[in-house]
Amino acid sequence: MLKNNDKNVFISNTEWTIFRDDVIRDLYNKMNNLDLKIFTSNSIIKKVLSDLNLNRLSKTQREYVITYIQATFYLITESSTSVRGLVEKYNIPRSVFKKVRSALNLTGIPSEEFPLIRDAIILDIENNLTILNLDDFTVDSIVIEVTPILDLDNLSKTQRILAETYIRACFLMLANPNISALALAEEYNISIDNFKIIKNTLDLTGIRTKDFPPIRDAIIQDIEIKLTSLKLDDFTVDSIVIEVTPILDLDNLSKTQRILAETYIRARFLMLTNPYMSALALAEEYDVSIGIFKNIKNKLGLTGIPTNQWSDFKSSIILIIAKELNRMVLDNYTVDSIIIEVMPVLDLDKLSETQKSLINKYIKTIFYMFTHERFSTIILCETTEIRDYDYYEILHILEKHHLYVKPSLVKTAKSISFNYRFENLHDNGEIAEVIKSFLISIKNFNYPFEAFIDPDLRASNLKLIGTPQFRANVDEIEHYFISKQVLTKLQKSSKIILYADKIYQSYIEKYSQIPYHYPIQSQFLQCFDYIVAVEVPVWKFLGKNIINGKEKLVFQTGHIDFLGIVDNCILIFDYKQNKSEILQSIPQFFCYANLLNSCLTYINKNLNYDIHCIGFTHKEGYRFEYNKMSPALLQYTKDRPYIKGMKKNTSLYEDLLNFLNFF
Repeated sequence: MLKNNDKNVFISNTEWTIFRDDVIRDLYNKMNNLDLKIFTSNSIIKKVLSDLNLNRLSKTQREYVITYIQATFYLITESSTSVRGLVEKYNIPRSVFKKVRSALNLTGIPSEEFPLIRDAIILDIENNLTILNLDDFTVDSIVIEVTPILDLDNLSKTQRILAETYIRACFLMLANPNISALALAEEYNISIDNFKIIKNTLDLTGIRTKDFPPIRDAIIQDIEIKLTSLKLDDFTVDSIVIEVTPILDLDNLSKTQRILAETYIRARFLMLTNPYMSALALAEEYDVSIGIFKNIKNKLGLTGIPTNQWSDFKSSIILIIAKELNRMVLDNYTVDSIIIEVMPVLDLDKLSETQKSLINKYIKTIFYMFTHERFSTIILCETTEIRDYDYYEILHILEKHHLYVKPSLVKTAKSISFNYRFENLHDNGEIAEVIKSFLISIKNFNYPFEAFIDPDLRASNLKLIGTPQFRANVDEIEHYFISKQVLTKLQKSSKIILYADKIYQSYIEKYSQIPYHYPIQSQFLQCFDYIVAVEVPVWKFLGKNIINGKEKLVFQTGHIDFLGIVDNCILIFDYKQNKSEILQSIPQFFCYANLLNSCLTYINKNLNYDIHCIGFTHKEGYRFEYNKMSPALLQYTKDRPYIKGMKKNTSLYEDLLNFLNFF
């Protein structure tokens, strides 16, 4: 019941209920005549409130009206999201949504009766979709095709919209069988809960998640037995699935779980046929989750030394290998005979087979490093089949630099390494010379490589997200920084967006998968003459820590997707999957600029230049100027202490002060 605690209440509680429902209906009609895409929850309040006659209301009653405006706005603009989802997302009481729905007669079938109706609708949708050629439809046209055959007369408008969402979700699941429900939910802005409801209704869940591990382990064991009995050279990563699947007992599994079983076949096949590649390298190269490889290694006892101890062990082994090679006359050995010579002196009893294979690769790499000093990094990595990352780590451990590294075109690969094109610097005067010097220092491994192994102090950890109870609102982020005139939305006709979309659509057509960074990065360096480098490491010294009695230097680090320069303006580009990721990553982009500025100032502190940060997807992009962003970013995070920083016990505001040294 409304509490009339204000000194001047002009209408009674009974009158208020009638007035409230009239106001809600008036709000709904006004909003339906507006293009709500151009409004935020705050700007719609200003737009609609001015048209309402609220003179007879108390201050408390006016505040209720503002809440009803927000609730009505979200019910219209996010019609595919449940009321429960809206309550959690926007922290508006459930009772407010109930009052709005009641006033607008949106209640339809009572909530407690809806699941049965909903399940019947989902079954009807599935029956009709399976008789259609889905290639003839899009995610929107399928709704027009299927909706007329469903019995939706007794449903509210919200429930009918939910039914349309189920049509879309079912269609997407059938048309994209190799894409997870989570990926579909993120790509098409459909709640993951809707996919879960469909999977439960259609009995696609299979064995319960908590009961699945023993079944999974049995499947992995069966796969191992079968693969070890085959000559794997006769198969490809796809044909091996056809060979092995029939021997597995998959009848009680859901479609998703069966696809997982096929992934375990592929993953184990890749591990056996690529013994010198780490699980991480395989995961990146073949787009298989690292968790899949971990499950296989745990079940088959291939784990060896735990990952958290491997780094120290690896460093000591590399030093021993180098010591052995230094005392030998290497001209007397080949790459195969050197492995036979060195392996017995190493203590490898506790290692897994994969780890032993890696040690083989380290011996081979160090041998080439010592005997072919004038080979380029790229030739060495291709010859030894070692990743750039591992190669540079060996260089770092041995405190060596390669004498000659030749720039090359970026290769299309699952993992893109640092690369550059000096010719794209053009004639940009002194700033171009400083950037060239900076890139050469990276090429020559003249930077704190070990700092980039520490995952805690990466710029990518700085996000405007919040907590499950108090999420940062993406629309609010956008409105706040645009209203402060420090953030600009790019035109959709921007060349970088159009080109990203071209690559994005081409990749989906070719592979039926959503592309992540590597297809975009692999082509941008060649296609834009102002982009000079990709995957550029940037860093900033923060101080020293004493850990276990040893002094450790502490750095803030990051990797810039694309570094560009136009006239005297440095451009930092970062590719994201959606608009939310861009806006939530404003602190990350800002940190990149801060780190880059620190690196360049170290080379020449008298330079004058601007740094602009651009976050973009294949659909949209945003841009801000580094020097103008700090006051707004600090104030935003200071006013919202629930937005956490790199640790759960610190706010992002505190981290920005500590790490970026604003004051």
